[in-house]
Amino acid sequence: MRKHLFYLAAAIVAMSSCTESEVVEVSQSKIIGFNSFVGNQTRTEQKGQTLETLKEEGNGFYVFGTYKEEDKEEETVVFDGKTTGAHVTWGESWGYSPINFWLEKGTYKFAAYAPQLSITPTFDYANNQMTFPDFITDGKTDLLVAEATADGIKGSNPRVVNFTFKHALSKVRFTFIDGWRNDVILSITQIKLKQVKSKGTLTTPGNLQGAGAISTNNWQIQNDVVEFEDKTGIELKVLNSKHLFDNFIIPQTIDDIELEFTVSVRNPNNTFIELDKDKNTVKTITVPLSTGTVTEWIPGNAYNYKLTISGTTFGLKPIQFDVTEVSDWNELDDQDITDGVTNIVTPKNP
Repeated sequence: MRKHLFYLAAAIVAMSSCTESEVVEVSQSKIIGFNSFVGNQTRTEQKGQTLETLKEEGNGFYVFGTYKEEDKEEETVVFDGKTTGAHVTWGESWGYSPINFWLEKGTYKFAAYAPQLSITPTFDYANNQMTFPDFITDGKTDLLVAEATADGIKGSNPRVVNFTFKHALSKVRFTFIDGWRNDVILSITQIKLKQVKSKGTLTTPGNLQGAGAISTNNWQIQNDVVEFEDKTGIELKVLNSKHLFDNFIIPQTIDDIELEFTVSVRNPNNTFIELDKDKNTVKTITVPLSTGTVTEWIPGNAYNYKLTISGTTFGLKPIQFDVTEVSDWNELDDQDITDGVTNIVTPKNP
């Protein structure tokens, strides 16, 4: 598909006619530079990877870049999306090395992704599409993708390539909420998200600029399933306190996906509360996610499943109160005060 691979910075090295005392100056306006922006997710304020995390030391993003001269079929790769020269990181600005430079009379197409992956993505210049073959989600990695185009140097051509990164995965959060009274110790362990499809190939749609977005149809999902587990083990002791279990997941339907966890409850004196008529003090709860209103997880969306754990969860009956009557006042006779003296009168019977 690609016939040539070279870096434009190598053109400077090729100027062998220059002597050691000569200095070759290159206009800063001809340097290919990058800006990035991470688009917001919808439905919840949680973001996963953000512009700030991209700027952290060692992070950044990887760039594909190709150049196609006017009236020619061939494309030239100027950023290969995998080597050090394609890794753009933050200093005082976004930078990379060695530097590439704009050429005239041609069209550039760029694509980018983050973070670094164990698989090898590819970029199709003709269709402006990136492909991520056999991507495996580990529940912790938020995959970002972006695309941009630019003409060679002419007119008001921008000197900086602006990327708006989109989230290619879905973020799924489970919020466990303490519904018991204060000082009761709620222990939640062995939290597992089961039957999640974990492997698929993503091919970007080729129109990610502007309002373009990734859809579920851009993913070809395989049948490999995994179980994500929160191994921290949590204890909640304050009413309405929370624990969060987050996962980044390949977009998919949720027909067979279940959330499973184990619960026990202790009184402040450390005695276990019996959670059912069989006097079990530890219960395993399974929640089929397909019973909710959401039927699939969509790329770029974040979903928050809230679970309030209280006695009602186990069929325990709440202690309730009612008021049936408020008694009337015992009425006294009207009393007149004469000369500052009043007689004590026995109240009437109601």
